[in-house]
Amino acid sequence: MLGASLAEEPVHRGAGFVIPAVRRAAYSAFLTAAQRLMKPIYSVEVQAPRDLAAATQRALNMRRGRVFADAVIPWTPLSLFHGYLPVIDSFGFETDLRTYTHGAAFCHQSFDHWAVVPGDPMKSSIVIRPLEASRNQELARDFMLKTRRRKGLPENVAVAKYFDDVSLLKAYDRAIRRRTGDADAASDSGSSSGSGSDSNSDSGSSSSSSAGRV
Repeated sequence: MLGASLAEEPVHRGAGFVIPAVRRAAYSAFLTAAQRLMKPIYSVEVQAPRDLAAATQRALNMRRGRVFADAVIPWTPLSLFHGYLPVIDSFGFETDLRTYTHGAAFCHQSFDHWAVVPGDPMKSSIVIRPLEASRNQELARDFMLKTRRRKGLPENVAVAKYFDDVSLLKAYDRAIRRRTGDADAASDSGSSSGSGSDSNSDSGSSSSSSAGRV
């Protein structure tokens, strides 16, 4: 926020007027920016026999986790695996781990960091189908829709109701179209480069043939 204009009358400068205006400005700023969701990540330590390394990695991979380091515990037949696991996928992980390892593995989980959820939560073209796992670039949209459904909020996030000026809404629509056009142009640049080289070769051959006729 760069500035604000307050009314001269004291009755119009109370909390009942200022707080809703600031809230609408904050909401519109959030919705017009490049929205991204953040997810908490657990640091997982798994102690298991060395011959169960594949089962430990499979238990983490099934929940979008990964093993980034492992070490052998000296003078024991055990290994210590270090991995990352999203908190939203951690519920029931210990039970699955013991199922995969037949009760031979034990784990400890603690908060480590935050990570960006892949995908755009405001992309309305993404269709979330029930009883189907979402793809990697659909996770942000999936998380947002399920959270709003659980809280009883409407699925459609309308940006227009936070704008008082029609010109601001038009500027927002132009920015969205420009952002979408830049993404489409970037995706089409690879295919157009190949066709451009073919057209250049065709133009070179046609110019050489015309020069021969002259």
